[in-house]
Order: sequence, then structure tokens, then C-alpha cells
Amino acid sequence: MKIAPIVVFSAPLWLGLAAASAQQMDYDALARWSDAKVVRYQVAGVYRAQTVIAYQETGGQATVTDRVLLEFDWDPGREKLLGPVKIGNAKSELKDLRNVERSCPPPVPKGDYEHIEVAKATDSDSGTLELSGKRSYPLIDVTAYCQGSWAKKTIPARQEEVVEHVAVPAAMALAMPLSPDGPITVAPDRKSFTVKAGDWTWTYTPSIPAKGK
Repeated sequence: MKIAPIVVFSAPLWLGLAAASAQQMDYDALARWSDAKVVRYQVAGVYRAQTVIAYQETGGQATVTDRVLLEFDWDPGREKLLGPVKIGNAKSELKDLRNVERSCPPPVPKGDYEHIEVAKATDSDSGTLELSGKRSYPLIDVTAYCQGSWAKKTIPARQEEVVEHVAVPAAMALAMPLSPDGPITVAPDRKSFTVKAGDWTWTYTPSIPAKGK
């Protein structure tokens, strides 16, 4: 099982960042988010990176884009889920198929590569979401030896279990004046913010649900 590194941004970080430029803070919004007992998050994750698409064979690579959508209610005080997570998976997209050596022929996949198909999302002790799913490698022809013979071989299709950890940053980020080159990018309309974590970019749109909804 492959597990991605955890990136967590919590309330103390927001408070520290805000202290440096408090004159620009939206105190009404800060109070509203600070008082919220439940925050509903809509989260869009985009993975984009050069990736090995042939199982354990660097002769088969591509630029992979994958997307995951999440929606859930969150207890910001306990940093825990309140109920199930709605999960949406998109089909992975491949571009620029290539060998690890650019001078060698690119791979020829005979099926689909799926970077992650999320099946389950749970909260963890670290206050993050743990996404569990499968990665699917296709049957694929590669040039395995780029020095001399250019020998070709076929790599069988393979699936493996994978886990990604997703931070759940405090929604009060929307009230704070964060710089464009900081760890968080807030949208101009102050309705969403974005966090870059490794090869993933996560965009969070929090809201306070009406009681009973």
C-alpha cells in the first residue's frame, strides 16, 4: 500500500499568519467561522505530475491528471467527520507518453491507467481525511532497455491499494489576508481557498449549513 505524505494546516497557523497583517482581517467573517460548530466542505482535488503508468517499470511514463471531488460535514472543534463523505471520481487523463529516456520509444498502453479510484474516506487521528482506493495499471508495451538492444517487453495489468491524506484546513482562512506566495491562496470572492500539497492541488469551499440540513 502506498501512503502519501500528510500536510496539515490548523487554526493556530491561521492566527499566526493573521497577526502579521491584522489591519486587513475581516473580523466579522473570523467571528462567524470561529463560532461555527459544523462546517460543510466541498473539496476538489487535482493531481497533475509525471507518473509511472507501467507497474514498476520506468520505461512507461506519462503526464497524468486525475480529479477527486469530496463533500462532507466537519466538526472544527474535534477535527472529526460528521456523517459520511460523498465521493466523486474522474477518469485519469494521460498526455506526453514517454520513456524515462527521451531517446527511447514511448510506451503503448493497451488499457486505462487510473491514478486513484477513491472508495472510502475516513477521518484520522491527525485531523485529516484518509482516502482509500485503488490504482490501476494497464497492460502496456514498453522499451525496457534503452542502451543498445532497445528490447521491448509487455508489462501485465495490475491493481494496488493506495491511500492519500487530505488536510482539512480551518475555514477561517477565508477571513484572513494571506499573500499570493503563501501556503494558502484565497479566491478573490473569499468563497474558497486552495492548498498545494505535493502533486495535488486542493480547493476548499466551506459553508455553514442551516440547522437540520
